[in-house]
Amino acid sequence: MGFEPATNNQIQAAEKRLSVDFPKDYIDFLNITNGLSVTNDVQPSFMKVEDIDYLKIIDPFLVEVWSGPEIWKIGQCLERSILIGGKEEEQYFLLIPPKEKDDNWRYWTFASWRPGEEEFLDLKSYFESVIEFNKNYLKN
Repeated sequence: MGFEPATNNQIQAAEKRLSVDFPKDYIDFLNITNGLSVTNDVQPSFMKVEDIDYLKIIDPFLVEVWSGPEIWKIGQCLERSILIGGKEEEQYFLLIPPKEKDDNWRYWTFASWRPGEEEFLDLKSYFESVIEFNKNYLKN
């Protein structure tokens, strides 16, 4: 399901290219595996660090659609978000850099079929939700 770990050079190159310092838990994830295949048809796969980019570069239409008058707050988050999972899939996994120095990173899954975002505290809480989903899926 996973790949060889990302190297420090790969991680630092992506941070430099995107002008960010990744959150520690994402770096820890990359130190374990540089990407992750999907475990079911619902959850997004995770991309290799060298393939991630800002959502506004990968899917500018989605950012534009969600920037309307009544949903502009979501559009602002999407404008700043980095797509790390789900490229060309039905659901994205996004890291949203903090606006201010003391703010925290945000972790979203995003799918228009839901519609909109689901926020997680961190990668751990996301993966715990995936494990719970898979347990329920296997029961049925």
